Amino acid sequence: MYRIAIAALIACIVGLPVLKADDVKQIDPEHLKPISKLLLEETAKLKELPVKVAHDPEHGVGIEGEKRHLMVVPDAKLTAESIAAVKGNVLPVGTLFLNRVTIVVAGEGLAQDKHRTVEIAAKNEKVTVKVMQMAIAKVEGQLVLLVYAGGTTPALVTPLVEVKESQAAPVALDGRTADNKGIELVLTLHGRYRATIPVGPQD
Repeated sequence: MYRIAIAALIACIVGLPVLKADDVKQIDPEHLKPISKLLLEETAKLKELPVKVAHDPEHGVGIEGEKRHLMVVPDAKLTAESIAAVKGNVLPVGTLFLNRVTIVVAGEGLAQDKHRTVEIAAKNEKVTVKVMQMAIAKVEGQLVLLVYAGGTTPALVTPLVEVKESQAAPVALDGRTADNKGIELVLTLHGRYRATIPVGPQD
């Protein structure tokens, strides 16, 4: 059953027609659990990661649109209280996995050679997935989300704002089309904090 679930999700990742061009939808969390474990096994092999994340694969969330896929596996220790307590420290949030997508920095998609990646396989298919760790810091009194790509300094810094929503899961991920070429990720943490991450296609 485990292998069947992985094969089914990999088939989705490598590009079966799933959505209309302007559509974004949630991926069933149960489908994400086996692929989360597979991605985390490969991520653990990467060296010199900037953030020490204690992943919680049971609470991964993901979205798909235009045959492109994004997924977040949160840190198991992330709470609304730990976010509120951030001062001089950097708080791990989790890891963002991207397939055929990258973050947009200063209006441009991040270059291919600026990423950390892992490769996963199912049957005869191999898929390269970008790995971006995320953390929270406080800069000039403002909470910000740090997104790390291939280096040890953040590739993207975006504001983390307070919200008040009912949310059972530690992390919620949504998306909206920013223009004809890109998607904006909306990341909500424990229903209390939210950040927006600009992304764009990258094949």
